[in-house]
Parts: sequence; structure tokens; C-alpha cells
Amino acid sequence: MGFLGNLWQSVKKDSASQGYSRMQGNGVWVFVQCTKCQEKIRLRLRRTDELQRSEEKGAGAFFVNKTIMGKQCFTRIDAHFQFDATYRILKEHSELKNGKLISEREFEQEQDGSAQ
Repeated sequence: MGFLGNLWQSVKKDSASQGYSRMQGNGVWVFVQCTKCQEKIRLRLRRTDELQRSEEKGAGAFFVNKTIMGKQCFTRIDAHFQFDATYRILKEHSELKNGKLISEREFEQEQDGSAQ
């Protein structure tokens, strides 16, 4: 791959890691953080059977309701996620109780820090 190809791959990776979700194969990865213990959690949603088509006006193309629990505490994170037609999360239409959305970059920073 030439210089421009490497540059394009770098730009694509940087822009993708700033989002709150990422598609990989048949799944969509979503990144959340517990507001009680601050644990960062990566959640995989299957596009074929977990995401539902939304029929509401002004909402995203897909939605899912999930209850998430991490490994550090037993706080339930109740989540309602809205996605556009390309499976990117719509933060302004998504709601979390006891948690918040974080970017993939924020999630990876914790993983890099704990590996040292």
C-alpha cells in the first residue's frame, strides 16, 4: 500500500474510533461507562436479531433496549440506544440510566493504561 493508502487508512481509523459505536461483521460494538464504579464496558449487539426497526417519526432507523452489568459492581445500566441507517449510534436520541456513552477511543485508553 502506498503513502496515500496508508494515510487514508489512518484517517478512517481515527474517525471511526471517535464514535460511540463500531460495526464489525454481523455485530455493532457500543461503549458505555458505569456512573457508579466508572468501569468501561464494551457491548456487542447482533444486527440480525437484537436491533429492531424503528417506526417512530424523527427517530433513528433502528433501536435496542438493553440492561447492562459490568464485572466491578452490580449496578444495572438500563439503556435505550437509537441507531441511524448505517448503524451509528444517535447520542441525542439514546438514553442511559446509571451509565453514559463513551467513545471507542476512551474505552481503548483505559485498556492501554491497564496493560502497563
